[in-house]
Parts: sequence; structure tokens; C-alpha cells
Amino acid sequence: MYLKFLNLGCPGLDYDNTPPLELYRRLKKHLAAGGVVFLLGDFWRPSFPVSRFFGRRTRTPEGAAMLAIEQQVPVVPFYGFRERGFRHRLIFKEPLYLYSSFTRATRTDAANLLNRFMERVIRERPEGWFYWFNAEERWEPELPQDTARNGRSRHHTA
Repeated sequence: MYLKFLNLGCPGLDYDNTPPLELYRRLKKHLAAGGVVFLLGDFWRPSFPVSRFFGRRTRTPEGAAMLAIEQQVPVVPFYGFRERGFRHRLIFKEPLYLYSSFTRATRTDAANLLNRFMERVIRERPEGWFYWFNAEERWEPELPQDTARNGRSRHHTA
């Protein structure tokens, strides 16, 4: 996917090959210059912050929430699916202005809100979900305080 975007003139940054501070600085600079950033939200790494996905404890990136809150930029949720053959459809939703409802201290809640958007999309079209391949690796044991929250933050809309 990175090579496709590169061929279109959009150089990408890879989570695994770019140090986090450099990644943040470059994305922040790009946004400040009026750029658009595409971030894949459903990605798992053991170093990512703890989050909720499908009501279970896991780790997902908080980059979209962090940039939206700290840079006061909207998040435009979207998803794609294959219609037939090599024909795909992209569906863009209304922008989310996370910075108007969340702060640095509630960034995890904002990331979980975005995760719930992904859950709905995956439930609608599970055959199009790219990351089934490591689904069994991404879940972590529940902690006693997690069962009390039942996977919900105080912000329930997405």
C-alpha cells in the first residue's frame, strides 16, 4: 500500500520503521501546512496503548486521536470494500471534531470512540476486514477494573 501511495506522489511513514517522535513531528508539520494524513486505525502492535475493540482489551494506535486533539484537526472516518472484481467503493463519513470533546487526558476515550466506528464497519462487512490474520494475537486478559467498565467509556457516540 505504501508503494501505491508513493507512486501517486504521497510519501508514507511506516509505524515499524519510523521512530515515534519523528513520526509525530513529520505528521504535525504536514498538518500545519494544510496537508491530509491517512492513518490506518486497525493495527495492532504490543507497544501500542491499551484500548478496547469489540468490547475486549487490546492495543491499537492512538495517533489519529492524538493528532486530532493536539492539532485541532478533524478526523474523517472512512472505509472501503470490494464491490466486484477490482472495483472498490470508499465510504466517507462526517468529520469528527474530537478536540471539541476530548483532551490529552481523555485521548484513550477518543481512540476507543474511533475503534467503535471500526467495529460497526467490520460487523457490516466482515468479509472485507483485512486484519483477520492476527485476530487471535491481539486480545489481552481482562483486568478486574475492565469488567466493571464493560468496555465503555463515558463518551458513547461515534
